[in-house]
Amino acid sequence: MVVTHNMLNDIYNHWKHAETVRVKCLGVPTLDMENVIFHLEDLVPCILVTFDKEQVVIWRGQDYKPPKDTDSIPN
Repeated sequence: MVVTHNMLNDIYNHWKHAETVRVKCLGVPTLDMENVIFHLEDLVPCILVTFDKEQVVIWRGQDYKPPKDTDSIPN
């Protein structure tokens, strides 16, 4: 699974209104969920809540501060 810039924007936008995000993964990426989680944790400051075959739930953390601009989000 490739974690795209649009996906990161969607996560940050969702975190404006909620503390957790559920990322659904369908198809081939579900074969390597540990890799998906590794990339999400690397690119997004988050805490893994749970994962199963097709979805990952991440928490923004108690001291979450949104990025000042979306240009600072890694590609």
